[in-house]
Amino acid sequence: MHTARKAGVAIQMAAVLWAGILALAGLWVLIRGASLLPIPPVVTAGAGVALLGSAQFIYMTLFADRLFPHVHAVLRLVAELISFFMFVFGSALAAVFLIRAW
Repeated sequence: MHTARKAGVAIQMAAVLWAGILALAGLWVLIRGASLLPIPPVVTAGAGVALLGSAQFIYMTLFADRLFPHVHAVLRLVAELISFFMFVFGSALAAVFLIRAW
């Protein structure tokens, strides 16, 4: 196995791990965050959605695009934009309500 291929595999493995940790954190914040964290539930919902959106975006851009390179470009763009805007919307929602609650 060539060095460049090993580096690519290592990057993909790290991306899957990173996305998995973000997804688990997002699910935890959505499910248990409101009862365990001393912040309003709308903030935890926004943070959970942001974490899940970022996990999907990272998984799609760093892993799935390399594993399935021949996917239609428009389909790929739409899926990645939806995940990206989930991240942006969740982050904005959490930030606005956190600032309001403070």
